Amino acid sequence: MVTAKYRVRDLAKAQKMTQFDLANKSGVSLSVVQRLWQNHRSLGDVRYGTLDAIAKALNVQIDDLFAKGDEGTVSSRITRESLGAVAA
Repeated sequence: MVTAKYRVRDLAKAQKMTQFDLANKSGVSLSVVQRLWQNHRSLGDVRYGTLDAIAKALNVQIDDLFAKGDEGTVSSRITRESLGAVAA
């Protein structure tokens, strides 16, 4: 299972958005937003639709949700279809 560090907290705070604001704007449950905010989710646990909704609410691309490491973004190695298959 691929794990990723999410930048959700940093991106939301830059827009002065709280966890509650992000949950409301994205339509994602507060508990999922809280886990992403605190980096407690592995990539296999998050559906593509969830990442898409969070990205749209933050006005960023899905790749922007991930912290960049030495090898670039984690999402560059994961396709939309593989995320759906893992989360199905």
